[in-house]
Amino acid sequence: MAVPDGPVLDASTARRRGREARSALGGSDRSRASAALAETLLALPELADTTAVGGYWPTAAEADLRELWSRLHARGVKVHLPRIDAGSAERESEHGARMDFVRWAPGVEMRPNRFAIPEPVGDCTPVADLDVLVVPCVAVDRHGTRVGMGAGYYDRTLAEVHPRPALVGAAFECQVFARIEARSWDIAMDLVATEARVTRIPDPQN
Repeated sequence: MAVPDGPVLDASTARRRGREARSALGGSDRSRASAALAETLLALPELADTTAVGGYWPTAAEADLRELWSRLHARGVKVHLPRIDAGSAERESEHGARMDFVRWAPGVEMRPNRFAIPEPVGDCTPVADLDVLVVPCVAVDRHGTRVGMGAGYYDRTLAEVHPRPALVGAAFECQVFARIEARSWDIAMDLVATEARVTRIPDPQN
């Protein structure tokens, strides 16, 4: 990734800068970048052979990949979107809130969650059954360290999944930074995709 070297950002600073950067994109620029990011993702070898993928429904400022989910669905891929309001109160109080993934298709019933983000209605699919999970990033670095909205749903959910699906961090290029301080609970991405490029993160075990 063509990101200049710079100071190591803590998560709060990275989240603030990432939000500012994506908010600075005009509507037409965001639409063009979202479309280009969708094409970048569609060209990934991981998505060429997948039968089950996890995605996300965009908030106002996030990269909008809804057209990508429709294209994958038309290709026969089982597309799943997150649902955070399905877990029991005990599950949340003991371990912190997690998310489930539910099969999505165009026209499926959607209901807004506590953050007003639409979620599909249906039975949950285990995350381990997904081949690829496309994860939205508020900020991400070229080493795969991701910062989200701050609620920790992805990190807590993925911490319990072994083996994990291939994790693809999706962001605009302006949200990519040289280095973000990784916290002990952070789950690193396997690759990072933007509208401009794909960066594969070396396996630290190799």
